[in-house]
Amino acid sequence: MSDWGRIHHKLHDHPKTHVAGLSAMGLWTICNSWSRDNRTAGFIPDHLHFVTSQTDLAERLVEAGLWIKVEDGYRFKDWDEWNADENPKTTAAKLVHESIPPGHPNDVVQKLTQQVSNLLVEGIEYGVVRAALKLWLAKDNAAPSWLPMLVSDVVRKNGTGERVAALRDAWKTGDLLPLQRYGLVFTPPDVPHTITVVEDAKAFMLAAKRAWIEQVREG
Repeated sequence: MSDWGRIHHKLHDHPKTHVAGLSAMGLWTICNSWSRDNRTAGFIPDHLHFVTSQTDLAERLVEAGLWIKVEDGYRFKDWDEWNADENPKTTAAKLVHESIPPGHPNDVVQKLTQQVSNLLVEGIEYGVVRAALKLWLAKDNAAPSWLPMLVSDVVRKNGTGERVAALRDAWKTGDLLPLQRYGLVFTPPDVPHTITVVEDAKAFMLAAKRAWIEQVREG
C-alpha cells in the first residue's frame, strides 16, 4: 500500500468542497490521513479526537455529501474508489476484507473481524475460517456471532465423504472451485518461462493441481 492518499486535482473547485467550507475540508483531509494510516477503510469513529471537538464540521461534511453518517461514526463516501490499494492491517481484517464484499455496516464488519481474530488465536485453520465466512455471507440475517457455529459446520463437512468425493472430482476435472467450501484454496505456481505453448502450460498447471490434491489427501 502506498503511503500517499489520493486527492483529485479538482477538489478545490468541486461543488461539495464549496458547500463544506475550508474548515470542514481541513477535518476531511486530516481524517483522510488518519484512516489511511490506521487502515479503517474510510471509517472515522465519532470518539476520534479530531472529531469530538469538531462535530459541527463533521456534520457539514455529511451535508455536503463527502461523509456518510453510520453507527458509531462516519464513513468517507466512495473511499474504495479512491483507495483501492489499501490493505487491511491484521490477518483477521484481511480475511474479512477478502471474503465480505463492500457495503456491509462497519459495526458488522468489526464484529466479524473480532470473531475471526478469536478463531485464529484458537488455532482454527485459515482456510476453514474463510469457508465459514462464505457460509455466513450466504445466510440471510446471519449475525456475526454465528461464525463459530459455521466453523463447526465446515469442520463437520470436512470429515465426511463429501470432501473425499469433491477431491476426487477435482483431481479428474482440474476444477478446484468446489473445494473452497471445505476451506481448501489452491495457490497456483508460476509457469516456468521455458514453457511457451498454451497446451503445455495447461498440462503443467493440471499436474500442479493434482500434486496439491494428493498433499491434501495425505494431510
